[in-house]
Amino acid sequence: MNGFAKPQPAASGKTTSRKMADRHLPTETIEAHGDDLRLLARKGLWQLFTFVAASALFFYFRHADLLAPLAENIRQVLGCPPPAALTTLALAGYTLSAAIILLSRTVDGVRPSLKWTYLGYRLVFYLFYSFSNSLAENFMSVFVAGLILFGLEQMNTLTYSLKIQPREGGLMGKL
Repeated sequence: MNGFAKPQPAASGKTTSRKMADRHLPTETIEAHGDDLRLLARKGLWQLFTFVAASALFFYFRHADLLAPLAENIRQVLGCPPPAALTTLALAGYTLSAAIILLSRTVDGVRPSLKWTYLGYRLVFYLFYSFSNSLAENFMSVFVAGLILFGLEQMNTLTYSLKIQPREGGLMGKL
């Protein structure tokens, strides 16, 4: 044997192959996987709905100056808002790093972690642009970046669901 050949299953007829074990999953395991996938799908859909609804709200108020109602002395303490270019740089860095993490989790077949804090990270860029009075010019960049990241999360969920389903018959056929 040259060290590269795969070992053959034992002669007793039992195999240790993961593929054979996946073919005969107990019904409870299939139902648990189905419940997990339904939970992930609902959570992802609610997060997408919340993102789109909050985006519509920010779009409606895109020309509003959030710092105008504040007293002059409070605005002096806060200082001038950061330029929109820095916020754009932060948005690009966040989107790129989140996309890399999501793609690596997708390739590894890791269970998706759809946390509500991720939604907050995406929505906070609307506030950053609002403080610098440049939301009207940069609204679409935040919206498209958020949609791209949600799409990558859904791709991660899909590949995870394909990974955990049984090989024969399919998990979706058992639900």
